[in-house]
Amino acid sequence: MQKKQKSTSSSISSEFEALSLLQKEQIADEKHYKSMQLSLEDPEFKPETEWEESKTVMLEHEFTIKMKKLKAESKLEQLNVDTEQLSFEKEQIRFEVDVLRQRTNC
Repeated sequence: MQKKQKSTSSSISSEFEALSLLQKEQIADEKHYKSMQLSLEDPEFKPETEWEESKTVMLEHEFTIKMKKLKAESKLEQLNVDTEQLSFEKEQIRFEVDVLRQRTNC
């Protein structure tokens, strides 16, 4: 059981690192998106087709950011579920230890 806890802790740690990296990527993506958005605020200085292309790229980028956000939220929810499962298993082990202690004290 201890090996399982170590592997789960390791798994949670690696997933946390992945989420941290994903968050950094998302921040970089959001900065890029904002700069693109600012460049699109005044479309009169660009030819119409270039402006439409930039707008399409910006919308695709926005979609990518939203997908990354959903994936990160999903991973976070899974981590919460894993944590709850570990808590449950920990309580089960405590109960078993208490029962065994009671048996040995009798």
